[in-house]
Amino acid sequence: MPRNVYLFIAPVTLNRSPESGSTEVRWLANGTDHYFWSLDRSGSTPLSRRICDILGLPNYTTSVDLVRSYKFFDYQYEATKYLQEIQGFDPLTQDYARARGLPLAEMISPFEDFYPNGTCNTLFDRGKNSL
Repeated sequence: MPRNVYLFIAPVTLNRSPESGSTEVRWLANGTDHYFWSLDRSGSTPLSRRICDILGLPNYTTSVDLVRSYKFFDYQYEATKYLQEIQGFDPLTQDYARARGLPLAEMISPFEDFYPNGTCNTLFDRGKNSL
């Protein structure tokens, strides 16, 4: 095994659409490789998958997760709702966020859209070598 092996991870950009307000996450990578291994510090010579396997280097799964688990008290939700209502906004829409130039959130159900047969995987269930 070589003495030094370097891991390079492709940068991620967040592009906000002014029209819709949605945010697109984009990996700046060549094709589907979001990372690569190299024996040189500059990363100018990536190792092939075959060489990585021979050297026993781990394979990683890459993903971008915006995991924030905020729990607010009921009075905080009520205050937010009241603030939007007195300013003429319907709190059940994204009109307030759109008017303020805030990013828009799309609420999706992981049970319907991502997991087959309605099964749910935990955040840490993606694989032991997950990035």
